[in-house]
Amino acid sequence: FRALNIPEEHLVRLGSKQKNTMKKMYRPGIAALTACILVSFVTSCGFDNDTVDPGPIAGVSLYHASPNAPDLDILVDDIKINTVPFKYGANTDYLRFSTGNRNIKFRPYGGGANAIDTVLTFEPEKDFSVFVVDEFEQAKVFMIFDDPSPPAAGNCKVRLINLSPDSDPVQLKIKGVTLPLTVGQSFM
Repeated sequence: FRALNIPEEHLVRLGSKQKNTMKKMYRPGIAALTACILVSFVTSCGFDNDTVDPGPIAGVSLYHASPNAPDLDILVDDIKINTVPFKYGANTDYLRFSTGNRNIKFRPYGGGANAIDTVLTFEPEKDFSVFVVDEFEQAKVFMIFDDPSPPAAGNCKVRLINLSPDSDPVQLKIKGVTLPLTVGQSFM
C-alpha cells in the first residue's frame, strides 16, 4: 500500500445526493459479502463426519405374490419404506434391515387397514426372502432363508415355491427328460 499525495483541488467533492446514490450501489454488494461470510462461517464450523453404526444387518428381499391384492404400502416398525405402489408380481432388491424382531405390515397403497401385521425375526449377516401370499382376504407372509453359498461344481441351485393358492401341485421338469426334478409342490 502506498499513500498518494493528491492536491486537494483535484479531488471531487460529492454532494449528499451523490453520496446516497453511492450507498445504494454498494448495499447489494455489502449484503452479498455478508451472506458469503455467514455461509463460510457456518460451513467451516465442521460437522460430525462419523458414520452411524446401524448395528447388525440382514438382507431382506420382499415379493408381492398375492394375486388379488391391491397395490401395497410396506411398513417396517411403523415406518413406510416404499414411495411407489408395491404391485402384484413385484419384488425388491435386498434391503438392509436391522436384525432381531421387526414388525412388518402390508396395507393397501395410500393407507387403510393393515392386511398383514406380523413380527419377523432376522438374523445378523443373513439374507431372507419375504413373500406376501394367498388371496388378499387371508393374506400372510412366507419367509425363507436365502443360502448364498455357491453350488457344487457343475451344478446349479433352483428354488421352487408354489405361491399360487388355486393351482394344482407343480413340478419342475426339463424338456425331453421323463423324470421331473421335483415332486408335486403344493401351495406353500
